Amino acid sequence: MKLILVIEDDASVRGLIVETVRSRGWRAIEAADGEEGFQLARKEVPDLILCDIQMPKMDGYAVLDRIRQMPETSAIPFVFLTGLGEKPKVRKAMESGAV
Repeated sequence: MKLILVIEDDASVRGLIVETVRSRGWRAIEAADGEEGFQLARKEVPDLILCDIQMPKMDGYAVLDRIRQMPETSAIPFVFLTGLGEKPKVRKAMESGAV
């Protein structure tokens, strides 16, 4: 069964995403900020990471950068989830290797 890591600082949004992932039959683990998410990714090595961009402690861009630097996590597919629709931020996310 696939393991998906959800990194989102808003508890209600995070809960909705985790519930949706689990309702599809996948396993989900969750983190409330970027630092916690990075540590979980290193420990659990999920099959996919869904990550918010704007978060306390470490933003999504920093999480992605650190994930890509670690050999054991560098190939994990990474998807940004955000309410930001500004083209420069979307472009930065894509240039960083996220979807």
